[in-house]
Amino acid sequence: MPRYEQTDQIVIADQAPSAQAQNEVTQARTAGNTTTDSAAASSQLVQKGILPELSIVADSSAGSQGAADGSAATIAQNAQNDLGQKLWGNYAKDTVNGEYGCAASVSKVLEDSGYSYADSPVVYTLQQQLKNQGWTPTNTPEPGDVVFGYRTDPSNSTGSGAHTGIVGPDDTVYNNVSPGETWQQTPLSDWNSDKFPAGVIYYHNPVDGEQKPPPSPA
Repeated sequence: MPRYEQTDQIVIADQAPSAQAQNEVTQARTAGNTTTDSAAASSQLVQKGILPELSIVADSSAGSQGAADGSAATIAQNAQNDLGQKLWGNYAKDTVNGEYGCAASVSKVLEDSGYSYADSPVVYTLQQQLKNQGWTPTNTPEPGDVVFGYRTDPSNSTGSGAHTGIVGPDDTVYNNVSPGETWQQTPLSDWNSDKFPAGVIYYHNPVDGEQKPPPSPA
């Protein structure tokens, strides 16, 4: 029996389906605007006996399917869930197949967490998107905050001139790492003035409100 797998809006078979199945699958793909729509259409084909039961295979660049309430906890959890993935898939050309995929990867995590406006493969542009939507700078980074580091003037930084990630627990940062071009967890201590002489800045989301300043020493 042929086995069908579904990735992002694509139905693949390891054996050629019948002409009727091919026509039905093409119509299902055309009608489905999202992976969910396509999956639903394919399920209908299964019920009609045109396709065998589907084996659903997650796309490696799909990102987290977790919560999307926009909280810092959600952002951090989604970033954790995405470890090892290539999140820059929507911007493969712009990021040189992920070599400069940090902003695109952070955008994907933020989008999955509820921030649809976070959508750029360029570090400085992503920072401006967050700033314009009420994200605030903070000197006390916490899990779920977004960090931006610049080696050159931020407004002119592209490629290796800038980097971005999401603060994780235990003084870590989730970010796109090359070589490998995958989402990894690295030390927060890497974000320092030696590596980023033009500045490091952290932004806190608007959903949780402004962070309270650290208490004054007794």
